[in-house]
Amino acid sequence: MAVVIDRSSPHVSFQIAQYILDCVVASLETECGSPPERSCVIVGAPAQDDCCDGQLTVGILNFQGSNSFPIPATGFNPCGAPITLINMDVSLYRCAPVLDDDGEAPPCELLSKSAEQVYFEARVVWQGVQCCLKTLADDYTTMIESVILSQDIQTPEGGCVGSVLHLTVGFP
Repeated sequence: MAVVIDRSSPHVSFQIAQYILDCVVASLETECGSPPERSCVIVGAPAQDDCCDGQLTVGILNFQGSNSFPIPATGFNPCGAPITLINMDVSLYRCAPVLDDDGEAPPCELLSKSAEQVYFEARVVWQGVQCCLKTLADDYTTMIESVILSQDIQTPEGGCVGSVLHLTVGFP
C-alpha cells in the first residue's frame, strides 16, 4: 500500500487517519475474510450505533505540541512546539449476544463465540496498525513517528462489543 501523506498539507491529519483505516481494512480482509460493512474516519470517539455488520472507525481525539516525541510540551513556546502529536483511536465493533425475546440471557456458547471473535479481531487490528505505522516510519519522506499506547476491550453496550486501540502519531 503506497504512502500518500503530505506533511505540508492542511489535510495531513486526515491523510494519516485514512491511511491507518485503509491498513486495518486490508488486514481484516486478509485475516477475517471480510472487513466491517462500515469503515470510516470520524471526529472523536464513535457512537456504538450500527455495529451488527461491523463498524470500524479511526477518530482523532486531540492534537498536542511536543518538543520530544511522544511527550506533550509543557510551558509556553512563542513559535509553537516543533512536533505535532495526534492522539487517535481505532475502534472495531460487532453485535454482542443480547437477551432473547423472553428476557433470557444468551447461552454461554454464544458469549464464548463472541469473545473469541472480539479477541481475534482486536489482535488483527493491533497487528494491522503496527504494520501500517512501521511503513510510515520506514518512509523517510513522511518523517512520522508513532506509538501504540494500549487497546481496551469494550464490554457490550447498546448491543455492540469490540475493541478500541489508542495510539499517538507525531510529525515535525
